[in-house]
Amino acid sequence: HNKGLQAPGRAVGAVITLLKDKLPASTFKVLTEYHATTVKLLALQDAATGDEDDCTSDRMLEKKEDLEERLMPELKSLALGTSKEQ
Repeated sequence: HNKGLQAPGRAVGAVITLLKDKLPASTFKVLTEYHATTVKLLALQDAATGDEDDCTSDRMLEKKEDLEERLMPELKSLALGTSKEQ
């Protein structure tokens, strides 16, 4: 409906699920992937010890790169209305 939505972080997954039938499949996929990746990144950041040998840092970097390089452009495209499927 071309409207913004604001929700507490812990409610975002539920909101996306509720909107599943009202969104194009590609939009739903982008939103769920972005949400899942963000949650994983935040969990990894919380679990990080700051130790150089902590493998959590490598996984955090992978998730952050996925957000920045793949998912963020897709999300921006949706927000700006420039995606292929509206």
